[in-house]
Amino acid sequence: MGVFDGPLKKDWYRILFEHTSDAIVVAEAPTGKVVDANRAAEELWGYTKEEFLGMYQEELHPPSLKGVYRLVFRSHAAASRAFMSRCVVLRKDGETRTAELRSTTLQVGNMRYLMGFYRDKTREIQALEEAAQLRCVELPQSRAVFEVLFQAFPEAVLVVDPLVPRFVMANKKAVERYGYHVEEWASIRPWEICPSWGKDSCRSLLDRCLVGGKVREVGWHIRKSGEKFPVEVHISCAEISGRKHLVVVAVDATETRKLLEELRRSEELYRETVEAIPDYLYKVKWEGGELRPELCTPAAAEITGYPPQAYLEDPWLWFKIIHPEDKPMVRELLARLFQGEAVTGEYRAICKDGRVKWLRDRVTPILDGEGGVVGVTGVVSDITRAKEAEEKLRRLTQELEKEVEERTRALKTSEQLYRNLVENALVGISQVDEEGRFAYVNQAFLDLINYSWEEVGGRFFADFVPREDRGDIIRRFRERMEGKRERETYEARLLNREGEVVEVLIATSPLKDFEGRPKGTIALVVDISAMKALERQLQMKIGELETFSYSVSHDLKAPLRALETFSHLLQEEYGDRLDKKGRDYLRHLSQATVRMAILIDDLLQYSRVGRKGIHFQWVDLKEVVDEALDYLWEGIEMKGASVEVANPMPRVWGDKSTLFLLFTNLVGNSLKFSKPQEPPRIRISWAERERSYCFMVSDNGIGIDPRHRERVFQVFQRLHTEEEFPGTGMGLAICKKVVEVHGGRIWVESASGQGSDFYFTLPKRRGR
Repeated sequence: MGVFDGPLKKDWYRILFEHTSDAIVVAEAPTGKVVDANRAAEELWGYTKEEFLGMYQEELHPPSLKGVYRLVFRSHAAASRAFMSRCVVLRKDGETRTAELRSTTLQVGNMRYLMGFYRDKTREIQALEEAAQLRCVELPQSRAVFEVLFQAFPEAVLVVDPLVPRFVMANKKAVERYGYHVEEWASIRPWEICPSWGKDSCRSLLDRCLVGGKVREVGWHIRKSGEKFPVEVHISCAEISGRKHLVVVAVDATETRKLLEELRRSEELYRETVEAIPDYLYKVKWEGGELRPELCTPAAAEITGYPPQAYLEDPWLWFKIIHPEDKPMVRELLARLFQGEAVTGEYRAICKDGRVKWLRDRVTPILDGEGGVVGVTGVVSDITRAKEAEEKLRRLTQELEKEVEERTRALKTSEQLYRNLVENALVGISQVDEEGRFAYVNQAFLDLINYSWEEVGGRFFADFVPREDRGDIIRRFRERMEGKRERETYEARLLNREGEVVEVLIATSPLKDFEGRPKGTIALVVDISAMKALERQLQMKIGELETFSYSVSHDLKAPLRALETFSHLLQEEYGDRLDKKGRDYLRHLSQATVRMAILIDDLLQYSRVGRKGIHFQWVDLKEVVDEALDYLWEGIEMKGASVEVANPMPRVWGDKSTLFLLFTNLVGNSLKFSKPQEPPRIRISWAERERSYCFMVSDNGIGIDPRHRERVFQVFQRLHTEEEFPGTGMGLAICKKVVEVHGGRIWVESASGQGSDFYFTLPKRRGR
């Protein structure tokens, strides 16, 4: 029996469609109109299924890229082949995400569909970008780790000193891509690989990065061999050894340009195809209350006898030749069309030679940004022969044919749609019967374990599980067959043909008969071997960082304590022998020692957040806030501050100790940056959202210039001198890290002299 032999039931495929981890969007190939989307698509874009219906594929991407994706989908629909690429999607809330797109076509009866499988890659790409940025942070305790990340980054990374200008660092990918050895980069000037990177332009790039954060450029770079190649360059700014440097990530855009060229060729093929098809296409704009024809293909002359030029010169010629008895019906279609609805009409037309023909006109409105109709596009087909045949059969079989046709179309659409879903799924899919034997697996599952269907079909599923794991996985299966388990997700291990262990994530659900009795299971299987390996490497690196943090704490604090002790002894025993300048020197030495100790403590505290001792549980935030205010009572009393707390505060899923640290730093920040001669007024409040809680800590302090809203959350970023406001510049950076560890985000809204409102979110979790 082959992989897809045997009946495939509609409800079985609907389970796969709705519960697969990939976002799936199904659209009509001729128009790009969305006709179905699964739950993962709702999560990726933020639209409900009802909102998806009636949208167009190009609306799911940023406006600047609509033209490119329109060509991509049009080329795919014409060429009937699988397409795979990386794309940018635009969510309902305006956020953009990067996804891996795999698209395929499906023919059901006379209708053609496009199926797009989207996998969110945003976090992976952000992780790579952050890894590249970490290399530029000159923290001694992280140098070895950052060196590994910098060299392992999959794209070319260059660091430029913009004031010289010259290259100061290049990773392995840059050496490979540009052809220069590591030792040669120090003598290479930026304009030798990019003619536009002169001294002034490098400084200009630095200024743009300081204002905008990141700069993106597209152009041509030059290899050592003199060969030019297209690149997409992402430039940001980082401080190295006290100086601002440019961090350049150069992505080879050769494949992208090839894709655009392929799209151009596809567009030419599309136009040639349009000219050759027997139906004629037209496009008409509506401007200033008048029709302005823009397109009419040559097939118009063959169908109606009037050449395309006649339609372009007389905008109403198409209506004039409609049979008088059919004009009222066409007017009704026009009314619906100008309300923004795509319509299809069948009517009789009087051709130039006097013959009457039946035409089918499929019309789609062109809408402006406000939903108004500014034109139409349409396809006209000659259906005269079909109408004649239909009329002969209509009197005898009209009702029966309609019912059979509708049922057949629905069944074929369902079967073809879900068959295509399974065949093209990026995850492994398997079905076992009530005895635990494989009844079906898709190709992705076979690729995962490196077996063929002939070797797998009918075998007991536990044969492909390591011996030591079989007891647990068989117990789960039996409990599911007994009705004790429903849908569940868990990690497991499989054995491939070579006897190697493949770590997987399994989402399994019972298959039931019409009476609700379990008749087997269906499982989605995802290969997580690479992720687990990365997790183990990460745990090893965390252990190394913990050891290093202890060393920093012990080795740096010991000499500081010695400095503090001896400066105190100098003050007590020799203070009366020193002049005023000597006593000032001694006082500065003591203050510097204290600041250094505080800085070391803050650095250690920042490095430990999210790495050790994190224990998630249900936390009553009222208790956390009360403890934070008790800890800060001395500063509150000394400043005469008032603190208002919204009551009651919610319970959240988090780590109590780091949440205490979060509120302590935010309230302490408000106390520190208060206005002179004005008691601080601090308010802690919150609001409930659909998927998270949003908290606000507001004050009446000195405020923050809007230009520095992002900067204040970075490590060591101070907006004031030590004499004005003591501190290390680590407090808000620690707050940002705590919030991100909990899966939320933090930001500030403020203006100079008008106080500050610090916001942060914490995700909800079901259950109490």
